[in-house]
Amino acid sequence: MEEQAVEKGDLHQYFKIEVDSSRIYASLSMRKPLTTELQWKWSQEEVTEFLEANHIVYGMIEESLERLRNGTLSEEDFPLDLAKGQEPMHGEHGSVTYHIQSDEPISYEEGEPMDFREVMRIPSLNKGDKILTIKPPTDGEPGVNVHNVVIPAVPGKLVKLQPGKNVRLDDVNHSMYATEDGQVSVGPRLVQVHNVYQVDEDISMKVGNLDFVGTIVIKGNVPTGYTIKAGGDIHVNGLVEGATLIAEGSIYISEGVAATGKGGVYAKGDVHSGYINQGYVEADHNIFVEKAIIHSECIASENVHCTYGNIFGGSVSAGKKVESKDVGNKMNTHTEIFFGTNKKVVERELYLSSKKAELEDMIVKLRKLGDALQLKEKQTGALIGKDRITKLRQKSSLHNSEQLLEKVTEEWEELQQAFGDMAQSMLETSGVLHGQVTIAFGKYKRTTTHSISHATVRMEDGEIHID
Repeated sequence: MEEQAVEKGDLHQYFKIEVDSSRIYASLSMRKPLTTELQWKWSQEEVTEFLEANHIVYGMIEESLERLRNGTLSEEDFPLDLAKGQEPMHGEHGSVTYHIQSDEPISYEEGEPMDFREVMRIPSLNKGDKILTIKPPTDGEPGVNVHNVVIPAVPGKLVKLQPGKNVRLDDVNHSMYATEDGQVSVGPRLVQVHNVYQVDEDISMKVGNLDFVGTIVIKGNVPTGYTIKAGGDIHVNGLVEGATLIAEGSIYISEGVAATGKGGVYAKGDVHSGYINQGYVEADHNIFVEKAIIHSECIASENVHCTYGNIFGGSVSAGKKVESKDVGNKMNTHTEIFFGTNKKVVERELYLSSKKAELEDMIVKLRKLGDALQLKEKQTGALIGKDRITKLRQKSSLHNSEQLLEKVTEEWEELQQAFGDMAQSMLETSGVLHGQVTIAFGKYKRTTTHSISHATVRMEDGEIHID
């Protein structure tokens, strides 16, 4: 019996166009297995009509369209790349190039041992020396999807560094210069040049507590009970016992911290220490420990690095990453690792939420008072006496409250981002992750029940994964 010829329909009967979620790529798929239909030829008008019906109007791949028109496709060619848009080139973040020089350059390569005594050197500056240059962010280039819709580029972020004491900013070349001789301190958002106060012995009754606007260098030890405060950095070439160290910059402790649960170490920048034993350490940036963190409470807004040592007992909190050789020990000493939040962050967020609501309520009341005074002024003429004084106070209070609300809201929003984004947070061990280690990502917790070698712990899809 002679086979009946199949009548040629239109492209929609045999093919469908699929577009990915980004709308950058479009591909051609078969609606059902085809044989002879793939050899049919299609006119330019038919192909164009098919594309436009599916809103594919940009980035067509001519080679694929030509094969479709000429009927030279086979089943192995599907899905066939049909169109490709142009991805946006997102802007580059601003960056900082430092021009600070010391006797020998200090370098640290990830994965290599760090000599913690080397970081004790303090770069010196003379008046007029260039400290750093800020490279502005770029806007990026927008893209276009296959529907010929512009995809906006995400502009880069500004570097939030401001000149502080004894530092000036040249707006033309985006560089900062020292206006006095001294030592540079680069904090999270402020660059300053400080004078240095140096103690060539152990802290003792002869020296007493220290409170200095610049950088403090202590050649000896800091015993229990003393308080050292610095507007810049603190450098201790010896041991810190149960003392309190507070720095607006970073803190460098050559030997280590042996605090027996007393005192504390607080830095707006980083904390570097040989070891931490029964201590409390808090850094607004990173904590670097050479040997071990033992029965201590350590809080870093960014990372905790104990790459060649151990962490056991107590708790370690980090905003992004904790890395250590071993976490926990063979005796299954309970150890806690926190990501995303810690007690101080939670308390600060609660305070800011309360303050934000209080200021918003106050602003509403002040605006109502201002409206009432304005209405009275229209009805009775210029305000005099108590009404005039009230109006002046209302304007001043409203201005101050709005400014304070702006600052509080900015900090509150930054904390919300810290609470919500834990995709990059992780615990890495190059040695062993022992049992009885509790790892918390925000409200999610998991406690290990056995030892795991070379473990990586991260949060994925609402679950804590240990690889």
